Amino acid sequence: TKVGSTSPCQDVVYIGAQGSGQTGADWEGLGAEVRMGLETYAGHLSGYTVGYFPVPYPAAPAGADVLLLGKNYQKTFFASIDSGVNETLEFLKTRAQNCPDEHFVLSGYSQGAMVMHRTLAVLLKPSRKLAPLASAVLWRLDGVLAIADGDRVPEQGGVVYGTAASNAMGVAWLAEAAGVKGTYRPMPGAIPSTAVWPATRFHSVCNAHDLVCDFNHLTLDGLTIHSYDYRYGMDGEIFVGSAATNIARTTRELQPKATIGELTIPDSKLRVGLSGAMYAIGTKDFEQDIVN
Repeated sequence: TKVGSTSPCQDVVYIGAQGSGQTGADWEGLGAEVRMGLETYAGHLSGYTVGYFPVPYPAAPAGADVLLLGKNYQKTFFASIDSGVNETLEFLKTRAQNCPDEHFVLSGYSQGAMVMHRTLAVLLKPSRKLAPLASAVLWRLDGVLAIADGDRVPEQGGVVYGTAASNAMGVAWLAEAAGVKGTYRPMPGAIPSTAVWPATRFHSVCNAHDLVCDFNHLTLDGLTIHSYDYRYGMDGEIFVGSAATNIARTTRELQPKATIGELTIPDSKLRVGLSGAMYAIGTKDFEQDIVN
């Protein structure tokens, strides 16, 4: 179900940011790569209400300026990322206030992965102004799925997928070295864990020689790999699917549900009294009231 800031509460909302040059017409504003992750994720959550929110940001096209670091790159590309981070934070703020039990997944491809990586950076090390938001959101952030992330760093930590080497580095660091920056900066070093959010909830997918996430091993087919590898039927499908599946597992662990036939009941609301034999339903912290 597509949701907005004031839509009815869900068990979880999958917040997606599409890649450079993708539009609202590309898989409802998610882009093919993020949409594939959503479909795999939701497919493992029968009985859960899963909403999705395409981040309304420019997803500015990235042409030759990505390599040449021209003025347009600085003004439009990084402004686009900043816009995506702001939109994501604003959406999280509203949903966290309106839906105190709702969980979230952040997912992005290419430029969109940079948006989500930088959003996570803000939440992990928030300013005083954003500290309440981080406190309200991090404990229910089930995962981050970064596909072909331009902010990737060597030995990044989290959970990595794909054929890229462990020292793969994103194209954003070339821009940083040249002094080309936006308001929100890429996160240096490994993904940190906090008391409420382990780094293992960060899932990064990158295939070798990808123009954006493995820039330091770039080959002539780097753009082709980046543009097509993370779609249905392509080499990266299995890696995106594996990451999305693992995030769904986290969602089930954080929000366990007991299932009786086709009826699904959240554990927190389950209270059963039966006369005679008691049948195990197999749910965590199951409370039994036996009526004699």
